[in-house]
Amino acid sequence: MRVPLALTAVLVSGAAPAADPVSLPAGAVAYAPARVTQSISVLNDRDHIEAVAIAALEDTRWHQPGGLGGVDRSLYRSETYRTLPAQGRVRTWVGDIGVKNSFGFVQQNRGIRRAYPVGTRFDEVLVNAKTGKAFEQRTREKAADGWLSTVAFADEEERPAGYTGLKVSCSSCHNEAGTGKYAAGLVPGGDTVLSDPLDWSVWASAPGEGWTTQPEPGPQPAPAPKAAPTPVQYVMVRDGLFRSHWVAVTARPTVTVTPAGPAPGTAPSCSNGSCGVPQRRGLFRR
Repeated sequence: MRVPLALTAVLVSGAAPAADPVSLPAGAVAYAPARVTQSISVLNDRDHIEAVAIAALEDTRWHQPGGLGGVDRSLYRSETYRTLPAQGRVRTWVGDIGVKNSFGFVQQNRGIRRAYPVGTRFDEVLVNAKTGKAFEQRTREKAADGWLSTVAFADEEERPAGYTGLKVSCSSCHNEAGTGKYAAGLVPGGDTVLSDPLDWSVWASAPGEGWTTQPEPGPQPAPAPKAAPTPVQYVMVRDGLFRSHWVAVTARPTVTVTPAGPAPGTAPSCSNGSCGVPQRRGLFRR
């Protein structure tokens, strides 16, 4: 009988073990599908990324493998595999993602992005939980001009009750990976791959290539005390016998009064012969 995840052989009733109809590339590694996606927004003038459970998304298409909505989960299981090429690596970074705002327009906000190298392949093997036999194998492989989706194997007799096969192309759903609305859970994944978990370390680690982290702000220093406003005063300035105007000044001028008369120890100067005698300076003024 079939060994889960090993994909060795499938016993055919009344015959010797046949070749396994499911074929995986050398180096394929099993992985657990993503359970969370991201919600991106701006909070307190800083980029904000929050984890959202995929099971909590309103669009139930992303709660289970494509085409299996409404099928009892106890009747089947999904096994996912990833094969990376010898050359190249998965790039993950924080960058702009187009999301739809409340007005229906697309705006750019920063979120977790990723890109797979050419030659990456993903396999999903769907297994009948009662018989242990595969009833479908789906593959996606990245080429230089994009992703190629195929159903590599299908056995209608092993399908669980309620599943009648795919009704739309694989790419019609996969192309939505990483899209959605502002401040709401996005469609899981990125680079058209839905099930591969996001690498959240890029949001928490030190700056990497082409992006900077935006940690939650810590305690902020107390603001510097503001200088007290300079008081404004108004003084009246006479500019004629019957004219005057108000002038705004920020400080009262300091006036130094020098007493009349010679400095101590000096003789008075009486060059005009009027020492100590008040002099008339006008008709009514002295």
